[in-house]
Amino acid sequence: MKIKLSEVADVNEVIKIKTELISFGLSQGPDFSFSYHTAHWDNFTGHSEPRWLEIDFHNEKKSLNFLLKYSNRIKIIESLQ
Repeated sequence: MKIKLSEVADVNEVIKIKTELISFGLSQGPDFSFSYHTAHWDNFTGHSEPRWLEIDFHNEKKSLNFLLKYSNRIKIIESLQ
């Protein structure tokens, strides 16, 4: 399952989230991968895109704690089925 976590404050929050994922018993690589996207201006639309974090969970069952904690900030991009 690939999710987008919106409104990430900064790199420190990304590190905090990664540490939380590991505390939930997940391992970076086998269980999840992630990418941080900095804020940027879109010249075409004239709008800025805020910072966000994309997390790819390789096992949906192991992502439940994270999904529950951050449910108000998550957009599911792609789901495994």
